[in-house]
Amino acid sequence: MLGKGGMGEVYEGENERIRRRVAIKVLHSEASQQADLVQRFEREAQAAGRIGSPHIVEVLDLGCLVAGERFMVMEYLDGESLGARIKSRQRLSPHELAPILHALLEGLASAHDAHIIHRDLKHNVFLVKTKTQNDFVKILDFGVLFGTLFIAVCALLVYTFFFDQPTAVVAAPPPLPSQAAASAAPKNVADAAPGNSADAAPFPSAKSASDSTPM
Repeated sequence: MLGKGGMGEVYEGENERIRRRVAIKVLHSEASQQADLVQRFEREAQAAGRIGSPHIVEVLDLGCLVAGERFMVMEYLDGESLGARIKSRQRLSPHELAPILHALLEGLASAHDAHIIHRDLKHNVFLVKTKTQNDFVKILDFGVLFGTLFIAVCALLVYTFFFDQPTAVVAAPPPLPSQAAASAAPKNVADAAPGNSADAAPFPSAKSASDSTPM
């Protein structure tokens, strides 16, 4: 067994006719009875075929076992995941990380050209040892994906709600009538009109108050 997850397990196998090592992903029997999980499983195989990039794991076959479990035959990858590399090394140098990111972006660009968006890369980047390269990037598990049309609609809704109404976000509401009247009133005696000086007489100063005769 190469790995185990919540929906299934991955085994190492061999194509006896051509003597090729393969990886076989098998869904659990419970998962094989759920239509949405089966569709996701089949979508992964179809996505790999549509993209056709060397940085996408190759799917060789798809089928159903006698007991009803779904299986997928993929190329065997000899290496480690990017997450395991980071966990063991803690930090990667720019010289080591740059070619990995470049290859990863190439694979994602090919997927986008096929109108496929991978939404869950954190555990699905694998570094393979080949005859000419130690860290050849392979992207796994395209079962978690959405079409670019769906993503574009979501982006349009978000933009419309948050950014397409600048006046509602930036402009202040008009003042109430009482607020408008208060702002228009004079703030001190100097601002009052000449004819209204008697209505806005100043308070006595501290000196005049001290000079007044107590009762």
